[in-house]
Amino acid sequence: MDCQSTSQNAEQTIPAGNNLVDDFEAAFQACYSSLVNQDHVNLIDKTEIQNTVDQCLTRFLDVGHQLETFFLQKRLVLAVELPEHVATEGNGELRIELERKNLQIQRHQTTVQRWLTMLEDLNQPTQLPRKLSGPPLPGQRVALDSTGRPIVDFPSMRR
Repeated sequence: MDCQSTSQNAEQTIPAGNNLVDDFEAAFQACYSSLVNQDHVNLIDKTEIQNTVDQCLTRFLDVGHQLETFFLQKRLVLAVELPEHVATEGNGELRIELERKNLQIQRHQTTVQRWLTMLEDLNQPTQLPRKLSGPPLPGQRVALDSTGRPIVDFPSMRR
């Protein structure tokens, strides 16, 4: 089974005329059916299967390029006949891009503020408790430094 017969099967379900969109859809259906075709189960020759799939994909890509060219031509005609429409569309895209970038800047500023707060917290001197209230907790060792302040040590927290 080749791409053309697969394409004909796809065209039976979807009529393809001179419309590029219909041709594009038929080419896609042919690609899909060539990949899931039950006839491939009976075939042992992998090169035949590969050639069929390659032909279908080539046709699909060719029709896709034709469709792209068609839309680019229509876009060119629109740009010549209605330049204000193209400018308005461009302005809308720029506004959307500016909004996206402003949101990104706000997220970065929030992150920077959080980091600055963390740095300030690290730079502030830590205050040790002046006296221990109650007995030490289980697993806690208490020692006094040279000034007589308690040093609390949790051996389980060390690595």
